[in-house]
Amino acid sequence: MNLAYIDPGSGSLILQMILGGLAAAAVFMKLFWHRLMVFLRIRKPYEAERASESAESETPAVERRSFERAGEPAGKP
Repeated sequence: MNLAYIDPGSGSLILQMILGGLAAAAVFMKLFWHRLMVFLRIRKPYEAERASESAESETPAVERRSFERAGEPAGKP
């Protein structure tokens, strides 16, 4: 007696479970990738990156205003 038969419905369910698990793992890794890199000491925490970026680059007022007002050219007051 051969009981190793998987009907199409069961095969489809197994395939959906595998694909769903892979999708969930991908989303989990995307959300927690930076935390993992900080834990492994490969990257700096966000706060340290932001502090070093703000200390290194001082943006002029014209550039800052261009970010605030969408749709206007950067050089226009």
